[in-house]
Amino acid sequence: MSTLILPQYGINVRDEDAYAFSLVSAARGDGASDDSAAIQHALDLAAGGSLNIRPASAWHEHLVVIPAGRYKIGTTLRISSNTRLLLHPQAHIILADGAGVNQDVFLITNKHHQTGDTNIQIEGGIWDGNNPGNPRGPDAPGSYTGVAINFRNVNGLHLSSLRVCEAESYNIRISEVRNFVIQDVRFEARSIRRNQDGIHLCGGCSDGLIQRIRTGGMKATNDDLIAFVADDAMQRAQNLGGTCGHIRRVRVNDVTSDDCHSFVRLGSVWSTISDVTISNVRGGFRCNAVNADALRYCAVPVFNRHDPQFASGVGLLENVSLSDFDVYCTEGKDAVLLLETRMKNFQIRNFRRDMIRDLATSTSPTVRMRGIISDNIVMEGLTEADTNDIRESWSTSSVSAPSIVSLASPYGDSVTAERFRLDVALREKDQLITHAHHLSRLSVSDCEMSDVPGEDLRDGKYRR
Repeated sequence: MSTLILPQYGINVRDEDAYAFSLVSAARGDGASDDSAAIQHALDLAAGGSLNIRPASAWHEHLVVIPAGRYKIGTTLRISSNTRLLLHPQAHIILADGAGVNQDVFLITNKHHQTGDTNIQIEGGIWDGNNPGNPRGPDAPGSYTGVAINFRNVNGLHLSSLRVCEAESYNIRISEVRNFVIQDVRFEARSIRRNQDGIHLCGGCSDGLIQRIRTGGMKATNDDLIAFVADDAMQRAQNLGGTCGHIRRVRVNDVTSDDCHSFVRLGSVWSTISDVTISNVRGGFRCNAVNADALRYCAVPVFNRHDPQFASGVGLLENVSLSDFDVYCTEGKDAVLLLETRMKNFQIRNFRRDMIRDLATSTSPTVRMRGIISDNIVMEGLTEADTNDIRESWSTSSVSAPSIVSLASPYGDSVTAERFRLDVALREKDQLITHAHHLSRLSVSDCEMSDVPGEDLRDGKYRR
């Protein structure tokens, strides 16, 4: 995390001169006073709401500065277009006890969800959702979502150098956000909660970069660290105000955690997740390195996985590439790579499972693939033991045994262990399971795309 030096220009929320002609006093940052009105006043000034009292030096900057301190927030901060919010690394923004009264409460959000905002930047600060003092509401309209930082319908969002902690559900949620950068963010949690995603992308997000993401402490994050969720049960409290729809053209790079629940979720049932690259993922997880189960095992699933109408598969991951994973499982028995969504031009390269640090080597397979009909599945980098393992699990398959061929050593010598390539087809009830420690490549070039119930709901038309 970079060291942030606050500038002398801009609207400083502790500067009494910026509040000289206002009924609002400057922020105190003492942890006792409610500073939400003072900070909101500064944000409104930066957006050009009151030109006659705006400091001349700040007019061209659209900048709000928050020095070190502890700022209690009783109501949601709302930031408008063309505004930059710069916080000292020790500026601690904390949601006041009891503030989480409805679905419109967050630490911060953009001001115009319906008409949209542009060019919003937030850098620095500690953003504290204070989940002990703000329990999530029931799965009912209007309930408090528990989301700490929320942005919807923004073109040009830049979040950097944030520490986000104690979220009651999602730490950062973005919906219908285009042209965004989220970088140098650290997630922490002393009070563990369910659905505690790190960065949760809802439908309609596109053209983004997520990089240099870290977590602090055990069980952080307590759900998916990076979640692409194109479709979800929108009646859930944590999803109120979110959206469903396609997610396109997003790059993720440099993600590290010691003990997150899962590194990556790719959640597609009707809407497509496409043109996504995820690389350089390292560390420990408790459930999955990659979860592409089409949300079929969630507490409130999006579809009935036992309904035979869905037997041929749901969702679509298209032009998705994952590479350079070096990970290990800290507990659990689920598959490290849980792949149960239809795919086209999907590939994983250079995936390594650290078996020295892995605590679930005997209970957790590396790959479980099912819910996909394809003749074009390839796995490379397998050992002879891996191929035997796959052959044994294939006895009940409805198609012929996989084709396995030996690959030449990449080093051109006889010392390196012989590696193999597997070509396989999957049908409706087939599954592919392997405990391989290393995969140089896993790819699915194409699959069968039959209609599934609810296909007319694609593009988020069923959003609530």
